[in-house]
Amino acid sequence: MNNFHTKGVILKRINYGEADRIITTFTNDFGKINFIAKGSRKIRSKTAGAIELFYISDLVLSKGKNLYILNSSSIIKPFLPQQDLTSIKLGGYIAEVIIKTIPDDSPNDKIYSLLEEVFGSFNQDINLSLLGAYFSIQYIQLSGVSPNLEVCTKCGIKPSTEIYFSNAANGLLDKSCAQFFHDSKKIEINTIKSWRYMTSNNLPQANKLNIPTNDIEELNQYSFDYLQKTAQLTFRSKGL
Repeated sequence: MNNFHTKGVILKRINYGEADRIITTFTNDFGKINFIAKGSRKIRSKTAGAIELFYISDLVLSKGKNLYILNSSSIIKPFLPQQDLTSIKLGGYIAEVIIKTIPDDSPNDKIYSLLEEVFGSFNQDINLSLLGAYFSIQYIQLSGVSPNLEVCTKCGIKPSTEIYFSNAANGLLDKSCAQFFHDSKKIEINTIKSWRYMTSNNLPQANKLNIPTNDIEELNQYSFDYLQKTAQLTFRSKGL
Protein backbone atom coordinates (compact mmCIF):
# COMPACT_ATOMS: atom_id res chain seq x y z
CA MET A 1 0.00 0.00 0.00
CA ASN A 2 1.32 3.46 -0.90
CA ASN A 3 1.04 5.94 1.94
CA PHE A 4 0.35 9.61 1.36
CA HIS A 5 0.15 12.72 3.57
CA THR A 6 -2.68 15.21 3.73
CA LYS A 7 -4.09 17.76 6.16
CA GLY A 8 -7.68 17.46 7.29
CA VAL A 9 -10.34 18.93 9.57
CA ILE A 10 -12.11 16.17 11.51
CA LEU A 11 -15.86 16.55 10.96
CA LYS A 12 -17.50 13.31 12.14
CA ARG A 13 -16.67 10.08 13.96
CA ILE A 14 -18.70 6.90 14.28
CA ASN A 15 -17.75 3.74 16.13
CA TYR A 16 -17.19 0.70 13.98
CA GLY A 17 -16.69 -2.86 15.12
CA GLU A 18 -15.11 -3.48 18.51
CA ALA A 19 -12.29 -0.94 18.47
CA ASP A 20 -12.35 1.06 15.23
CA ARG A 21 -13.80 4.37 14.12
CA ILE A 22 -14.87 5.67 10.72
CA ILE A 23 -13.88 9.30 10.34
CA THR A 24 -15.19 11.95 7.98
CA THR A 25 -12.69 14.70 7.27
CA PHE A 26 -12.29 17.56 4.83
CA THR A 27 -8.77 17.57 3.45
CA ASN A 28 -6.77 20.15 1.56
CA ASP A 29 -5.85 17.66 -1.19
CA PHE A 30 -8.89 15.44 -1.71
CA GLY A 31 -11.88 17.32 -0.28
CA LYS A 32 -14.30 15.34 1.90
CA ILE A 33 -13.23 11.73 2.44
CA ASN A 34 -13.95 8.90 4.87
CA PHE A 35 -11.27 6.75 6.42
CA ILE A 36 -11.11 3.98 8.99
CA ALA A 37 -8.95 4.44 12.08
CA LYS A 38 -8.29 0.87 13.16
CA GLY A 39 -7.92 0.30 16.90
CA SER A 40 -8.47 4.00 17.65
CA ARG A 41 -10.86 3.23 20.52
CA LYS A 42 -8.21 1.27 22.37
CA ILE A 43 -6.62 2.99 25.37
CA ARG A 44 -3.10 2.80 23.94
CA SER A 45 -4.02 3.85 20.41
CA LYS A 46 -1.40 6.07 18.78
CA THR A 47 -3.87 7.61 16.34
CA ALA A 48 -6.74 8.51 18.67
CA GLY A 49 -5.35 11.83 19.91
CA ALA A 50 -5.32 13.52 16.52
CA ILE A 51 -8.78 12.45 15.34
CA GLU A 52 -10.86 14.29 17.92
CA LEU A 53 -13.77 16.26 16.52
CA PHE A 54 -12.88 19.54 14.82
CA TYR A 55 -9.12 19.05 15.16
CA ILE A 56 -6.91 20.08 12.27
CA SER A 57 -4.55 17.15 11.81
CA ASP A 58 -1.79 15.76 9.66
CA LEU A 59 -2.89 12.39 8.31
CA VAL A 60 -0.97 9.55 6.70
CA LEU A 61 -3.43 7.45 4.73
CA SER A 62 -3.47 4.62 2.25
CA LYS A 63 -6.16 3.52 -0.17
CA GLY A 64 -8.22 0.58 1.04
CA LYS A 65 -10.85 -1.46 -0.77
CA ASN A 66 -13.82 0.68 0.32
CA LEU A 67 -12.33 3.31 2.63
CA TYR A 68 -9.06 5.09 3.09
CA ILE A 69 -7.03 3.63 5.97
CA LEU A 70 -5.35 5.77 8.62
CA ASN A 71 -1.76 4.73 9.25
CA SER A 72 -0.59 7.58 11.48
CA SER A 73 -1.72 11.01 12.57
CA SER A 74 -0.52 14.07 14.44
CA ILE A 75 -2.19 17.24 15.67
CA ILE A 76 -1.67 20.46 13.75
CA LYS A 77 -4.17 22.50 15.77
CA PRO A 78 -6.51 21.16 18.47
CA PHE A 79 -10.07 22.35 18.81
CA LEU A 80 -10.05 24.71 21.80
CA PRO A 81 -13.62 25.74 22.63
CA GLN A 82 -14.42 29.04 24.34
CA GLN A 83 -17.61 27.75 25.92
CA ASP A 84 -18.02 24.02 25.64
CA LEU A 85 -21.66 23.68 24.62
CA THR A 86 -21.84 26.77 22.40
CA SER A 87 -18.58 26.00 20.64
CA ILE A 88 -19.52 22.38 20.05
CA LYS A 89 -22.92 23.45 18.72
CA LEU A 90 -21.27 25.82 16.25
CA GLY A 91 -18.68 23.20 15.26
CA GLY A 92 -21.50 20.72 14.68
CA TYR A 93 -23.33 23.19 12.43
CA ILE A 94 -20.24 23.85 10.30
CA ALA A 95 -19.51 20.12 10.01
CA GLU A 96 -23.11 19.35 9.04
CA VAL A 97 -23.08 21.98 6.28
CA ILE A 98 -19.91 20.53 4.76
CA ILE A 99 -21.02 16.90 5.08
CA LYS A 100 -24.46 17.52 3.56
CA THR A 101 -23.55 19.91 0.76
CA ILE A 102 -20.19 18.72 -0.62
CA PRO A 103 -19.80 15.37 -2.44
CA ASP A 104 -16.98 13.03 -1.46
CA ASP A 105 -13.64 13.34 -3.25
CA SER A 106 -14.30 16.88 -4.51
CA PRO A 107 -11.22 18.97 -3.68
CA ASN A 108 -11.76 22.64 -2.91
CA ASP A 109 -8.82 24.50 -1.47
CA LYS A 110 -10.89 27.61 -0.71
CA ILE A 111 -13.39 25.63 1.38
CA TYR A 112 -10.50 23.93 3.17
CA SER A 113 -8.89 27.29 3.91
CA LEU A 114 -12.21 28.57 5.29
CA LEU A 115 -12.52 25.56 7.62
CA GLU A 116 -8.93 25.93 8.77
CA GLU A 117 -9.49 29.64 9.44
CA VAL A 118 -12.74 29.15 11.35
CA PHE A 119 -11.82 26.08 13.42
CA GLY A 120 -8.43 27.61 14.16
CA SER A 121 -10.14 30.67 15.68
CA PHE A 122 -12.31 29.10 18.40
CA ASN A 123 -9.79 29.84 21.15
CA GLN A 124 -9.27 33.45 20.07
CA ASP A 125 -11.08 36.55 21.28
CA ILE A 126 -13.87 36.26 18.72
CA ASN A 127 -17.60 36.30 19.39
CA LEU A 128 -18.90 32.84 18.50
CA SER A 129 -22.05 34.25 16.94
CA LEU A 130 -19.88 36.43 14.70
CA LEU A 131 -17.81 33.36 13.84
CA GLY A 132 -20.98 31.49 12.83
CA ALA A 133 -22.18 34.37 10.65
CA TYR A 134 -18.75 34.69 9.05
CA PHE A 135 -18.70 31.00 8.14
CA SER A 136 -22.21 31.10 6.64
CA ILE A 137 -21.52 34.25 4.62
CA GLN A 138 -18.15 33.05 3.33
CA TYR A 139 -19.59 29.64 2.47
CA ILE A 140 -22.46 31.25 0.56
CA GLN A 141 -19.94 33.39 -1.31
CA LEU A 142 -17.68 30.44 -2.17
CA SER A 143 -20.71 28.45 -3.33
CA GLY A 144 -21.54 31.17 -5.87
CA VAL A 145 -25.03 31.89 -4.54
CA SER A 146 -24.61 35.24 -2.79
CA PRO A 147 -27.78 37.34 -2.43
CA ASN A 148 -28.26 40.74 -4.05
CA LEU A 149 -27.30 43.25 -1.35
CA GLU A 150 -27.13 46.39 -3.48
CA VAL A 151 -30.51 47.10 -5.10
CA CYS A 152 -34.08 45.84 -4.92
CA THR A 153 -34.08 42.42 -6.55
CA LYS A 154 -37.48 42.99 -8.16
CA CYS A 155 -37.39 46.59 -9.46
CA GLY A 156 -33.64 47.27 -9.55
CA ILE A 157 -33.87 50.50 -7.55
CA LYS A 158 -31.67 51.02 -4.49
CA PRO A 159 -33.92 51.00 -1.39
CA SER A 160 -33.62 54.16 0.71
CA THR A 161 -35.94 53.46 3.64
CA GLU A 162 -37.53 50.33 5.13
CA ILE A 163 -35.30 47.77 3.47
CA TYR A 164 -36.51 44.17 3.32
CA PHE A 165 -34.79 40.85 2.71
CA SER A 166 -36.33 37.80 1.07
CA ASN A 167 -34.83 34.34 0.62
CA ALA A 168 -37.31 33.67 -2.18
CA ALA A 169 -36.23 36.85 -3.99
CA ASN A 170 -32.54 36.14 -3.32
CA GLY A 171 -31.84 39.48 -1.71
CA LEU A 172 -33.05 42.96 -0.91
CA LEU A 173 -36.45 44.47 -1.63
CA ASP A 174 -37.88 47.93 -1.18
CA LYS A 175 -41.13 48.44 0.71
CA SER A 176 -43.42 48.34 -2.32
CA CYS A 177 -41.84 45.20 -3.79
CA ALA A 178 -41.69 43.36 -0.46
CA GLN A 179 -45.43 42.75 -0.56
CA PHE A 180 -44.95 40.30 -3.46
CA PHE A 181 -42.79 37.93 -1.36
CA HIS A 182 -44.39 36.22 1.63
CA ASP A 183 -41.07 35.65 3.42
CA SER A 184 -39.84 39.26 3.23
CA LYS A 185 -38.63 40.73 6.52
CA LYS A 186 -37.22 44.11 7.48
CA ILE A 187 -33.45 44.16 7.66
CA GLU A 188 -31.27 46.86 9.22
CA ILE A 189 -28.85 48.78 7.02
CA ASN A 190 -25.97 47.95 9.40
CA THR A 191 -26.70 44.24 8.95
CA ILE A 192 -26.51 44.67 5.17
CA LYS A 193 -23.23 46.59 5.43
CA SER A 194 -21.72 43.94 7.72
CA TRP A 195 -22.77 41.17 5.32
CA ARG A 196 -21.17 43.00 2.40
CA TYR A 197 -17.99 43.54 4.38
CA MET A 198 -17.71 39.90 5.48
CA THR A 199 -18.12 38.73 1.89
CA SER A 200 -14.83 40.26 0.83
CA ASN A 201 -12.73 40.42 4.02
CA ASN A 202 -11.08 37.86 6.30
CA LEU A 203 -12.02 36.97 9.85
CA PRO A 204 -9.58 39.28 11.72
CA GLN A 205 -10.84 42.21 9.64
CA ALA A 206 -14.48 41.27 10.30
CA ASN A 207 -13.74 41.00 14.02
CA LYS A 208 -12.41 44.58 14.05
CA LEU A 209 -15.82 45.92 13.04
CA ASN A 210 -17.06 45.62 16.64
CA ILE A 211 -20.59 44.86 15.45
CA PRO A 212 -23.20 45.28 18.23
CA THR A 213 -24.57 42.02 19.64
CA ASN A 214 -28.10 42.58 18.28
CA ASP A 215 -26.76 43.20 14.79
CA ILE A 216 -24.61 40.05 14.95
CA GLU A 217 -27.63 37.98 15.96
CA GLU A 218 -29.66 39.38 13.07
CA LEU A 219 -26.79 38.80 10.65
CA ASN A 220 -26.42 35.24 11.88
CA GLN A 221 -30.10 34.46 11.49
CA TYR A 222 -30.44 35.94 8.00
CA SER A 223 -27.30 34.24 6.68
CA PHE A 224 -28.26 30.90 8.27
CA ASP A 225 -31.76 31.00 6.78
CA TYR A 226 -30.42 32.00 3.37
CA LEU A 227 -27.85 29.20 3.39
CA GLN A 228 -30.57 26.67 4.19
CA LYS A 229 -32.68 28.04 1.36
CA THR A 230 -29.93 27.96 -1.25
CA ALA A 231 -28.81 24.49 -0.16
CA GLN A 232 -32.45 23.31 -0.15
CA LEU A 233 -31.76 21.58 3.14
CA THR A 234 -32.73 21.86 6.77
CA PHE A 235 -29.71 21.75 9.04
CA ARG A 236 -30.29 19.93 12.30
CA SER A 237 -27.49 21.89 13.98
CA LYS A 238 -28.86 25.42 13.90
CA GLY A 239 -26.44 28.32 13.58
CA LEU A 240 -25.93 30.54 16.63
